Amino acid sequence: MNKFISLIKDCSEDFVGFLRLSFLSALTGGVAGVVGCLFHYALSLSSSARESYPFFIFLLPIAGLTIAFIYRRQGGGTAGTDLVIMAAKEKAEVPGKMVPMIFAGTTLTQLCGGSAGREGAALQLGGGVGGVIGRLLKVDAPTSSILVMCGMSACFSALFGTPLSAAAFVLELECIGVIRYTAFLPCVFSSVIASATAGLFRIESERFIIPDVRTDIPTLIRVILVAGICSAVSIAFCAAIHSGHRAAERVLKNAYVRIAVGGILVVAIASVFGYENCLGAGMNIVEDSLGDGVPAFTFIVKFILTVITVSVGFRGGEIVPAFAIGSSLGCVLGPILGLDPSISAGVAMISMFCGVTNCPLASIFLAAELFDFASPVLFAVAASVGYALSGRFSLYSTQSILFSKTSPSKDNGISDIYDMSEM
Repeated sequence: MNKFISLIKDCSEDFVGFLRLSFLSALTGGVAGVVGCLFHYALSLSSSARESYPFFIFLLPIAGLTIAFIYRRQGGGTAGTDLVIMAAKEKAEVPGKMVPMIFAGTTLTQLCGGSAGREGAALQLGGGVGGVIGRLLKVDAPTSSILVMCGMSACFSALFGTPLSAAAFVLELECIGVIRYTAFLPCVFSSVIASATAGLFRIESERFIIPDVRTDIPTLIRVILVAGICSAVSIAFCAAIHSGHRAAERVLKNAYVRIAVGGILVVAIASVFGYENCLGAGMNIVEDSLGDGVPAFTFIVKFILTVITVSVGFRGGEIVPAFAIGSSLGCVLGPILGLDPSISAGVAMISMFCGVTNCPLASIFLAAELFDFASPVLFAVAASVGYALSGRFSLYSTQSILFSKTSPSKDNGISDIYDMSEM
C-alpha cells in the first residue's frame, strides 16, 4: 500500500512538474520567438538596404566605432555565446542589457557588410530573454538555466525556421557527450512555439532543394572524403577565431582603432579582389553553392573576412559564415571527386557545422529540415565524420567534453575544448 501511495505521489509530482515546465517554456518560447522575429526583420531590412545601396559597405568602419562605443558605454563584455552557455550551466547570469546591445550591434554589422552571422546573436538574444523571464518570475537557479536554454532554442528556431535542430543544438551545446534531458521538453516546446510564432509573422523557413541520390559505396567514400576535408577546415576555422581576437588585441590595443582598422580591411579585401558576395552573413553563398556554383576561392575569402570581422569586435556569429565556407568548399570539391556539386555543397556545409559546434544530432536534424529529408544517410555519415575528426576544437571555449569522440578508454572525466587564444 505504501509503495502504491508513493507511486501516486511521484506521478502527481511529475504531472505538476510537466505543467510548470510547459507553461514556462511556452511563455519563454513566445516572448523569445517574437524577439527573434523582430530580429529577423531587422536583419532582412539591413541586407536589403546594403544590396540596394552598396555604398553602405564603406561605412563599416563607422559602424564598428558605433558598436565599440555602445559596448564600452554599457560595460558589455566580449564573451558572447560563451556567456549564455555558462548561464545554461548555472555558472553565469545573462544581463538584460545584452538583448538590445546584441540586437543593435548585429544589425549594424549586417547593414554595412561585416562578415558575421546571426545565429550567435540569436542564441545570445534568446538566452538574455530567458534569463530576464527567470529573474522576473523569481525561479530557482536550475529552472532559470533551463529558461535560458528555452530562449536560445526559441530565438534560433524563429530565425531559421528549424525547430528540431534548434532544440537539439541547444541541448547538445552545453556539454559534449551528454544531454540534460530535464531540458528536453522545455527546449522542444519553446522551439516549436517560436517556429509557430514566426509563421504568424509570415517569416518563411530556410529550405533548399537538392537531389536525393542513391547511397552506394562509391558515393559514401566520396562523402567521407568531403567531410574529412571539411573537418580539417573546421579545426583551422576554430583555431583562427580563438587566436584572432587575442592577436588583434595584441597588435591594436585601442578598441576603437582595432574595430575601425578591421572594418577597413574587410571592405578593402572584398572590393579589391571582387568578392563583395562574401560580405554579410553568407546565406547568399550557400544558395549559390547549392545552385549554380560560386568562384573557386570563395571559401578562402569568406574564411579570412569572417576571422577579421569577429576578431576585431563586430557582432553576430560564426555559424552562418561556417555554412558559407563549407558549402562553397564542397561546391569546389564535388566535381573533383565525382560527386554532384549540390550534394557535395550540402554535405560539406553540414560537416562544417558539426565540426565547429560538436553537435551531431543537431547537424542531422538541420540537414533533414533544410533539405527536406533528401539523402538522409549521406548527411548522417557527413555529420559523424565531422564530429569524430574535429577533435577538441569548437567555436565555444566554454563547451566541455564528457566522453571521448574516438577513444572509449578515455571516457573517465571532463576535458576542455582547446582555447587557441591561450596558446
